Amino acid sequence: MTTIASDRKLMLMLCGALLLLIVGVSIFAPKIAENDPRPRTTNGGQMGAKAAYLMLIALGRKTSEWNRPTSELNDGLSGAQAAHTTLILAAPIYDATDRKELVEEIKQFLERGGLVLAAGPSGALLLPG
Repeated sequence: MTTIASDRKLMLMLCGALLLLIVGVSIFAPKIAENDPRPRTTNGGQMGAKAAYLMLIALGRKTSEWNRPTSELNDGLSGAQAAHTTLILAAPIYDATDRKELVEEIKQFLERGGLVLAAGPSGALLLPG
């Protein structure tokens, strides 16, 4: 009987610790502000792209975030399959000195059959022509 009682006591202590951990994380976890101006797929606010990202998934589109350099867009090994890819430039942040190179990389991507949707003035500046 003492083994069962000690097992119950251990189980109750573990459940209590888990409950404290859940409450602690929910209190101290950083919250995303409703007025976050970054157009990210995780931002569900006014300026966010989460709704569009989730809609594309619901429509059966394969979606992914491209967090690599644009120079890899046209790379034969790790590059995007341009004919089956739409690149969304959601208010990208880049160094003005790199703009000419970025425009050329996006131009090559377009020439390979890719599509580009540019949002915001910084995205529009990367479109060739």
